[in-house]
Amino acid sequence: MRYRNTIFSLPLMLLLLAGALPPPLHAAQVEPLDHIVAVVDEDVIVQSEVDRMIRSISAQIRESGEALPPHAVLQKQVLERLIMRKLQVARAKRIGINVSEEMLAQAISNIARRNGLTLSGFRKA
Repeated sequence: MRYRNTIFSLPLMLLLLAGALPPPLHAAQVEPLDHIVAVVDEDVIVQSEVDRMIRSISAQIRESGEALPPHAVLQKQVLERLIMRKLQVARAKRIGINVSEEMLAQAISNIARRNGLTLSGFRKA
């Protein structure tokens, strides 16, 4: 009988002790996880990509002195741009287009030269 009481009281004691413990430190510092906002072919676009691009574009718009569009409009345009970029990359891969780093650097240099800019000036523009 004594053994039976011990078996039943042990889980109850553990449960009570667990409730008396302080919450883990990390529980107060919960950060939301990144979440998927779009699926493009076999690739995904996550919220952090959209946010990063919004920050970049917002900074460029502020530097130019123009007024920022409403956040919802900017977010929609950025998401559409990211989707189009992913679709273009996926299509290029499907049809076998492959651009090396050297080819890309040469193309950027040519564009800068045609616009009368140095490479660093082109990157700033």
